Parts: sequence; C-alpha cells; structure tokens
Amino acid sequence: MFNSTTSNIPVASSVTALEIWFLACIFLVFLSLVEYAFILKETVRRKKRGRRKSSTLPLIKKDKQKNSHVLKVQRSQSMNVLPQFEMNYRSSFNHNQDISVKLDNRSRIIFPILFSCFNAGYWIYFLVFTLS
Repeated sequence: MFNSTTSNIPVASSVTALEIWFLACIFLVFLSLVEYAFILKETVRRKKRGRRKSSTLPLIKKDKQKNSHVLKVQRSQSMNVLPQFEMNYRSSFNHNQDISVKLDNRSRIIFPILFSCFNAGYWIYFLVFTLS
C-alpha cells in the first residue's frame, strides 16, 4: 500500500507528509503487535507454570477460620515431603494474570489516545503552519 501510493505522487527530496502519516500508522500497529505478543507470552508462561504447580500441589483447601483469600495447601499421605503451609492466593496465582489484564486494559485506552494526539498534531501542523 505504501509503495503503490508513493509511486503515484511526485518525487520529493525530503520526507513528505504522506510518508510521515504512513510511518506513524505502521509504528502504532507495530506497538500493538508487540503488546499482543507480550500478553500472549505471559499467558503461555502462566499456563505452563500452572500445570507444574497443579502436579506438585494435590490438595488445596480454603481456610474458613481466617481470611477467605488465604489457602492451606496440604500434601497427601504418600507425599510427606513438605509440611503444611499457607500462601496468599492473590499475590501468587493472579499476579501474572493481573499484569496481562492491566496491560491489555490500559492499551485499549493508550493506543487510541496516542493515535488521536498524533492525528491532531499532524493536521494542525500541516494545515495551519504549512499553509501560512
């Protein structure tokens, strides 16, 4: 698309406004793909880590006497390797998911704002400052 459009316009020795527009749009698409790849990598890593944890932690029970977010993890009789311990459910299991979800939600706001700011600056510059 970029080559077909630039081949139909006159040749210029410097960077044209159309090239700036295309490069900015390509850059924003590239940033969104990088964000998507990061979230996908975190999701796959979390699933792999979840599989490992599920094979080493056979029994997870809620501790009803204390806070509902604290879990007691117990080994079965055949696995008396580790003593009974407590872990904070929110901080260990959902931390990576929270990062991915927060990044995705923020990107839904940041990318349109970036494009809108670029668009406003682009048109103000080329319509107001270059015409005068």
